[in-house]
Order: sequence, then C-alpha cells, then structure tokens
Amino acid sequence: MSHKLRKRAMAERYGVTTKTIDRWVADPRLRFPAPIRINVTPIWDLAEVERWERDRARSGRPQTESTELRP
Repeated sequence: MSHKLRKRAMAERYGVTTKTIDRWVADPRLRFPAPIRINVTPIWDLAEVERWERDRARSGRPQTESTELRP
C-alpha cells in the first residue's frame, strides 16, 4: 500500500501554501498529479508525486521556484 499525502503535507513538501497547490493542480502545463478525493478531501499518492518529481528533474525543470512552478 502506497503512502498518501493530504494537501497540507503537499504544501509543506514544497514550501508553499495550500492555495498554491490548488493552482498547480489547476494548471495543465505543469502536469501536477491530480489528487483523488475521499469525501471532499484531496489526497495524493506519494509514489505518483515522486514520479512527477523525477520526470521534472529529468526534463531539467525546477521542482519549485518560490511559489510558482514553471512549465
């Protein structure tokens, strides 16, 4: 079973606000992993998040820049 992360944990992981996480999810250029929803709570699969991070690292794109990711 894979680890799951709530929105606050995602924000802490990247040093941003939860609102920024919402913006990243809404921006299709970033291909940020979409959360699953349990009731209304967004939950991310850690393995999927780590895969996204590896893909960005391979493409030479930074993980984060201040409060914005660059496509």
